[in-house]
Amino acid sequence: MRWIRALAGVLLGLGLMASWPGSAPASPDDLGLEPPVPGEVTRRFDKPTQKWGRGHRGVDLAAAPGDPVHAAAGGVVSFAGRVAGRGVLTIDHGEGYQTTYEPIDASVVRGQRVKTGAILGHLSGEDAGHQGLHWGLKHHGDYLDPTLHLVAVRGTRATGPVRLLPL
Repeated sequence: MRWIRALAGVLLGLGLMASWPGSAPASPDDLGLEPPVPGEVTRRFDKPTQKWGRGHRGVDLAAAPGDPVHAAAGGVVSFAGRVAGRGVLTIDHGEGYQTTYEPIDASVVRGQRVKTGAILGHLSGEDAGHQGLHWGLKHHGDYLDPTLHLVAVRGTRATGPVRLLPL
C-alpha cells in the first residue's frame, strides 16, 4: 500500500513539474516562436508527402551574409557544426521540438542554453545557391511550417499567411 502512495506522489510531482512555468512546450504554439531574422519569406514551406520525398522542409527568409541570426525560442543548442559544407545549428526546445538554422557561422556551442532572441551567430555567405536563412521547425522528426507558429507583435497568435517585416 505504501508503494501505491509513493507512486502517486511521484506521478503527482511529475505532473506538477510538467506544468511548471518555463517547462517544455506542449505544442509548437507554446514555443512562442519569433522570427530569427527580420526578412520576408522568400520560399515557403512545402511538406513532402513522404519523409524521403521532394519538398521544402522549412522556410527561407531574406537576409544578407553577416546578418545576425537570433534564437526563435529558448532552448539548448543540440548541434552546431557543418553538414554538406554548410554551417548548421539546431536548438532543442524540449518535448521533441527543434528549430534549425542554416547557413550560419555559429557563435554558440553544443550544450549551451539560449534565450528567445539571443544571437546564435551570423548568416554565412558560403552557399551561393541559397539566398538568406533557411529556418526549420521539427517535432519528433516531423517537419512543421514555422511561420504558422509565430507569436504576433501584440501577443496573439498569427493567423493566415505571415509576412515578416523589419523591426
